[in-house]
Amino acid sequence: MTKLMIFGLDGAPWKLIEHWIEKWGLKNFDHAIRYGVYGKLESTIPCNTCPALPSLYTGKNPGNLGIFDFIKPDGSLVTYKDLKSPAFWDFLTQYGFKSCIAGTRMTYPVPKINGIFLSDIVVAGDEKYLVYPTELWNEVKDFYPSKEEIAQYEKITKNPTRNLQGVYEFCKNLLVRQIEIFNKLTRKNNYDFKFFWFGNFDTVLHYSINKNLEYIKKLLHVVDEILDEYIYRENIFIISDHGFGTAAEYNFHLNEWLFREGYLKMKGGILGRWMTRTGYRIAESTIPDPVKKKILNVLRNITGSRSKKNRNSNTNLVITPLDNIPGVDWSKTIAHVTTDKCWGIRIIKENLDRDYEEVREEIIQKLKELKDPYGRRVIKEAWRGEEIYWGKYQDQIPDIIFLKEDIFRVRPSLVGKMFTKIKRKYGNYVGDHESARDGIFIAYGKDIKDTGEYIGEVQIYDIAPTILHMYNIPIPEDMDGRVLKEIFREGSDPYMREVRYQKVDREKELISSKVRELKKFGKL
Repeated sequence: MTKLMIFGLDGAPWKLIEHWIEKWGLKNFDHAIRYGVYGKLESTIPCNTCPALPSLYTGKNPGNLGIFDFIKPDGSLVTYKDLKSPAFWDFLTQYGFKSCIAGTRMTYPVPKINGIFLSDIVVAGDEKYLVYPTELWNEVKDFYPSKEEIAQYEKITKNPTRNLQGVYEFCKNLLVRQIEIFNKLTRKNNYDFKFFWFGNFDTVLHYSINKNLEYIKKLLHVVDEILDEYIYRENIFIISDHGFGTAAEYNFHLNEWLFREGYLKMKGGILGRWMTRTGYRIAESTIPDPVKKKILNVLRNITGSRSKKNRNSNTNLVITPLDNIPGVDWSKTIAHVTTDKCWGIRIIKENLDRDYEEVREEIIQKLKELKDPYGRRVIKEAWRGEEIYWGKYQDQIPDIIFLKEDIFRVRPSLVGKMFTKIKRKYGNYVGDHESARDGIFIAYGKDIKDTGEYIGEVQIYDIAPTILHMYNIPIPEDMDGRVLKEIFREGSDPYMREVRYQKVDREKELISSKVRELKKFGKL
């Protein structure tokens, strides 16, 4: 029977395959790509762990999940409770396969599966919602950093450039400890499916990419040694959720640009605009976040911005907390960017006095041609929203979706300038990934081609249906991804087997979704 192990490297960029494997002598990585297949994994936009991992788990694009970022439209954080579609491990459980899954992010509160599930460490919470089954807690509690370790980590990351060795040691030591626990668990039972996610690889990349590659190199050698446990025994996928680039140096104030281009209107005349911009400039400074929020709330009161419970009086636009940008005249504004989607522009159709598609294409072309005062491109690419995302949550998909150049960070604020220098990089990061869409996909094993060929681009939502096909589970027809049949060795079971699909009973799925939700909270 086909068995699969997935090893996830959070944030591993395409350059890992392009340059680092051969250059740094990563023997197990090198063996996998020489005698397996590999591709460029195309992530979501924004290129963040959320929404990328929910798409990976479910085989659906964010437009069919309603999950577009870490933050929901009401301003709260996304958790596993917000994942209304079944993940591939739900199907594995349904068909009787036993799994061991550890470290996967966006899985708190922990799913209940046929096997063992250790949730992520990003969201701190009650230990009974971190581990399934709960009685394993004492055996696996060291999978999670202690309060003392977290305090030490927070201390060294206040000045990571001086304490980069400490950041590396924290991430490496936790990885070694976690993989020892994972290996101990998997050796006890003959699991059909295994999945380990190394989330802190992203951490080291944030502090090291393009600046201190030595730490990335050392950590990858640790990972390379870990792969010895799996790479010659079973089918293995080595994947990431997104790529990585350099940290931004300048803010691009997109709503300010839209104002200057005539697509966004401000309230209050010259004096009102001056007050709004002054407030924004203060809020954009290095003052504490609670003070910033108070300033923005004062601005909302002064400018008469609508509350989240109200609609714009002249349109059907719902003003959510993250739409509620101080100083904007919603009755006349044509286009704007919100604080939760600084990767897309919304067009208010009710306020248009000319053709919607004409206006949308006009803005897209202007974005593509936009340059800063030094002649540098600001936007890598821009698309109509439906070219990137589609589905039942299409009302939440921006009309225009774009990728910015790495050097810029998009801000929704109206500060009177289109570009400002970033005075303090968040967490002193030297790397970031909001626009780094190119992750990695490596497949190796007895059922995988041994040709060493590049298979092109793989969508992140192709992983789930491919897993199901390997276990001869029919693919739900509402999955957006496809089975990567091109990766399989001629004559292998996954190669010979036809891809099967199953119809989705919407009413039954709604009931199943509610049952899963009740189980998550222990109410069933």
